Amino acid sequence: PKNPILSIIILTYNHEGTIIQCLTSVLKQETSFKYEILLMEDDSDDGTQNICKRLAKNNPDKIRLFLNHRENNMKIWGQPTGMFSVLLAIQKARGKYITVLEGDDFYSDSKKIEKQVALLEQTNADCCQSLWHNLEGNNLHPQPKGIEPDSSFFYLKPNKYQYFHTATRIIKTNVLKDIIEQFGHLAIRDSAVQLILHSRYTVIVLCEHLSVYRITGNGIH
Repeated sequence: PKNPILSIIILTYNHEGTIIQCLTSVLKQETSFKYEILLMEDDSDDGTQNICKRLAKNNPDKIRLFLNHRENNMKIWGQPTGMFSVLLAIQKARGKYITVLEGDDFYSDSKKIEKQVALLEQTNADCCQSLWHNLEGNNLHPQPKGIEPDSSFFYLKPNKYQYFHTATRIIKTNVLKDIIEQFGHLAIRDSAVQLILHSRYTVIVLCEHLSVYRITGNGIH
């Protein structure tokens, strides 16, 4: 779509069994604005790439498919990561806001992005995070502990670090680019970007469980 408000970056590698659920949960989002999906496929050696090609072909108005190569994979401490895909996607993103979703996780509320973007527009915060569930086997566990859902929101206190899963975060694109410019590309790693956001920017938390993080014990790259 032209002039999307939100760019949703989906990172996938060997997610043959979960990528359809992931993408379906995004495609079913009910919004009052346009959004784009940047589907970053990292040269899987299972059937993930074929699934991504089919879904992209069937949804050309929403999905922009990027087929990356393993030689471009960026390693940290010798371990493959999705950093190349994230950096490329941020460069290609056209939305005012950006969010990242890994191919084995999914949205559990059809109005997830609508609710969070509306709150960002209402408050002019730099980042909006929400509650989520961890999925272990067939069991859902509400996260983070200690915060009860009450359909309200609150601002994180400056310099008070609180972990929130990647899929919960929607951030202003210019803020994310500013973080990379100031601190380098390693700053986009999940823990690093959260520390920077919580210490230097305005972060708001929507107290609703809107996404699911699948506990697998395996890295995706």
